[in-house]
Amino acid sequence: MKQQFKKWALRLGVTGLVTTALLLIIIRNPILAYANKITYNNYAIFHGKPFDPALITKLNQATELLKRSEFHNSKLQIDICKNDGSKYPMLMQTLYGQAFA
Repeated sequence: MKQQFKKWALRLGVTGLVTTALLLIIIRNPILAYANKITYNNYAIFHGKPFDPALITKLNQATELLKRSEFHNSKLQIDICKNDGSKYPMLMQTLYGQAFA
């Protein structure tokens, strides 16, 4: 009985470790959950559906506003993960709450 318990505990532990490792890999690399990636200036935009070029105009406006800020860092790389059908935003919302930015 003890031997069987140890075997099941080991299996459960290994399964938990593998699941946690996969979850961390997906969280650190959003491209694994999206079909496409577009790089624009210091933005990386991940999306699954066709890209809307109007977003580029909004990013330019946001960048101009940020340049006036005392906290502006031109070397900061920003990942934008669009909520267009991918499971990634739902996963991040579950882990970090409503605003996970």
